[in-house]
Amino acid sequence: MRVSESGRVSRTREEWQEIVERFEQSGLSIAGFCKRADIAEGSFAKWRKRLQDEEQASVGGFVECSVAQAAPTPHEMELSLPGGVVLRWRL
Repeated sequence: MRVSESGRVSRTREEWQEIVERFEQSGLSIAGFCKRADIAEGSFAKWRKRLQDEEQASVGGFVECSVAQAAPTPHEMELSLPGGVVLRWRL
């Protein structure tokens, strides 16, 4: 963290990533965490979103999926997507 002569604080991407990770482990609300860490909520929100967007972009738009339960038969598949969309197909 660097502080300019005017009192403006500058943080690197790595510093913001560490701050966001601390927030996620804190169990605090954004307002509570920012107040305790003396961080502007607007800056925190901007960086948190930027880091989340970078992480999503690095995955290439793919979403990890796992088997919640066994398929009804070995030849049927079902995929539940966000927003209530369900895809079903038979193999």
